[in-house]
Amino acid sequence: MKKPIRKAKYQYDEAGNRIEQNEDGKITKYRYNELNELVETGDKKYYYDANGNLVEKETREGTIKYDYATDNRLKGVYYPDGSQVEYEYDALRRKSSRTQGYYHLSRKGNGWGWSNREDWDDWKDWDEWDDWGKWYDGEKNSLKKWKGKPFYEETTQYLYDGLNVLKEYGEHGQPLAQYYQGSDHTIARKMFGYHGRKQEGYEGNVQSKGGLLYYHEDALGNILDVTDRSGEKRASYSYDAFGNLFSHMAAPYNAVGFTGKSYDAKAGMIDFGSRWYSPNEGRFTTMDTFAGWSNQPLTLNRYSYVHNNP
Repeated sequence: MKKPIRKAKYQYDEAGNRIEQNEDGKITKYRYNELNELVETGDKKYYYDANGNLVEKETREGTIKYDYATDNRLKGVYYPDGSQVEYEYDALRRKSSRTQGYYHLSRKGNGWGWSNREDWDDWKDWDEWDDWGKWYDGEKNSLKKWKGKPFYEETTQYLYDGLNVLKEYGEHGQPLAQYYQGSDHTIARKMFGYHGRKQEGYEGNVQSKGGLLYYHEDALGNILDVTDRSGEKRASYSYDAFGNLFSHMAAPYNAVGFTGKSYDAKAGMIDFGSRWYSPNEGRFTTMDTFAGWSNQPLTLNRYSYVHNNP
């Protein structure tokens, strides 16, 4: 048995909302409104629309915004630095495409960057820039904030076999990956290399010639290890009870993680099909369409994950 990485204790209110987390002595408190919507935790504040969908999250770095379709499907997540991730769905409510917009800039040195956008010169020579899109001179004076469309966009399109993703394609139809299913879980992923990706390694393949990767899971279906065809370990993962990663999820190798579901590293959420789940808060970002049973109080909280008993 592995030695525990961390120890955590949780306290809940009568409605099943987590009100306190004690992780190795670090206390985090949570506050809710009368609709069981999480409104504050630590330095974060949360806001919802009339349908109970999370639409804004205020953080120290700025405000993250969430956009939804009329059927409450998550359409996009937009970040303070101008980067974003957007989703489309098919008639069966399956995710049909994912597009991530992002900046590609030098982090150190002269702080230079490039773009083909009309509202930005091709070359800038500032001293440095921060993680949230502001340029600074040597005296830490803010010079310019990025705006408009991100420098690059990468789209992944999904082909399904029933409810399971069978293949992934790029925006021009180039093959990116193929999945192999066991009786009730994904067992392997075949990668086809970069195939026209604008940046090697970004949502593509760290092995440029492609390769077959195998998933190794525990009894709950959590992916613990990823190996190649020779048995060499390419990635290892560990999680807390609610799916928070203790290690980095490297998308070029793998996006399948907690309970075998697809993890979106940019959004920090897990795609459970009908809804998106945030492991950081340990709850879903939208309400369950099922209102629950009156004689089973834990089912009445429409945001909770497995009745807070993972």
